[in-house]
Order: sequence, then C-alpha cells, then structure tokens
Amino acid sequence: MSLATGCWTWFAVALLGAVWGSFSYALALRIAGGDFAKSPLGALFSRSRCPSCARSIPAIALIPLAGFALVRGRCAHCGVSISPLYPLAELFHAALLVLVVRQFGPGAYSAAIFIALSAGATISVVDIKTLTIPGALVIAIFLLALYPAIIFGPFVDHLIGAAGMFAFFAMILLAFPGGFGGGDLKFASAIGFFCGWELSIVAVEVALITGAVAGATYALVTRKGLRIRFPFAPFLTLGFGTAVLYGREIILLYKSVVW
Repeated sequence: MSLATGCWTWFAVALLGAVWGSFSYALALRIAGGDFAKSPLGALFSRSRCPSCARSIPAIALIPLAGFALVRGRCAHCGVSISPLYPLAELFHAALLVLVVRQFGPGAYSAAIFIALSAGATISVVDIKTLTIPGALVIAIFLLALYPAIIFGPFVDHLIGAAGMFAFFAMILLAFPGGFGGGDLKFASAIGFFCGWELSIVAVEVALITGAVAGATYALVTRKGLRIRFPFAPFLTLGFGTAVLYGREIILLYKSVVW
C-alpha cells in the first residue's frame, strides 16, 4: 500500500468514526431528554433539530468535523451557539475507530469493539446529564459481547466475567447503599461479559481508581463531602476501553513485575 493510499484509507476510517460519533452524541441527548422513551424509532432516525428553535439543522452543519466550523458554531436559523461537544464527540469517535482498527485490524471484531465502546460513551453522557443508565444500551453491549464470547471464547470465561462484575458491585451496593446505582451494576455486568474474567479485572481496577480520584477531587472542590451522587458510568467506560485495547499488555506487565 502506497503512502497516499494509506493516508486516504485512514482518513476514511476516521470519517466513518466521526459520522458514528455524531449519531452517538445526538442519541445520548435524545435519551437524556426523554425522546427515546417517547418514540425509540423517532429518536434513532429523526433529523437533528436545534434545541433552541426546534428547526431542522441544515445539511452543511451535519458534515462530520467540518460542519461546526462551516456554520461558525451557531444555528443557521436562530443564531444560538451550538455546543462544541458535538464536534468533540465526532473527533473522539474518529480517533477511537482509528485506534481500534490499528489494534485489531478491519473486521467484525473491531466493529463489535467500536460499537460497544461507543455505546459506553453514550451511556456516560446520559449518566452525566441524568444520573441514569439507559437499559437499552446495556442490552446492546450484552448482544455485541456474544461475538467475542462465541467466536473467541471460552464462553464460560465471559460468563464468569459478567457474574464476577455483578457480584463485586452488588457487594459494594449492599455495603455502601447509594454508592452505586442498579444501572451501574448492569453496565458493569455487560462489560464483564464482553471482556471475560481476566480483562474484567483491568476494567474494574481502572474504573475504581479513576472514579475515586475524580470523586474525591469533585468533593473537595465543591465542598459537598464524599456523600454525593456522582456519575460512575464514564469511569466504567474508561475501564472498559482500557481493558479491551490494552488489557492483555497490562496483565503481562503485571505478571512480569510480580512474578
């Protein structure tokens, strides 16, 4: 493959990721706003609208990565500012898909990983905005996990991963009521089923460490104390992504240091 061909190939991969990112973030906002509960199909397939004037967003503004700049970050109809989180979500997904394809190559496994991690990102946005976790997206991750569980297996390892994550967070939930929600429990179980038991250890360690640091920092800055409701899905998603992309390397490094 020539350099020019390679560059265009990776550009196409990034563009595909950005397109998916635009859909993912819009879906997160529609779920958080209650649109998905009212009409799931409408939330999935209806045209994007300005949250201020409710008019359809013009096609030029929907061009991945470039659309935000072309309309100068404002609605073409009412002139209200558009959140920069839209292009940031597209950029994040563009980088994520490039990273996944570089790590695992093109194919069904990469697609399953990318869509599952994207679903995790969507869940995280909803959790930040509403402190709830949409069950439909958790089910989607469970279904996507069937591919690695069946194709690569052993299937029982993935079942142990799901059961282990469920049991771990259930014990925390019982010991410290209010520390986590039932949605966190289900989301963690889906991650465990996708990862299998070994990679689940990496996922939960990353989630707990980063979540504890962020939660303590937030409590200190806001002076609200540690008994606060805090969205944990973003840290579960971070642990999920770390485990899937780099979990094997982390486990090998740990074994080389300890053993």
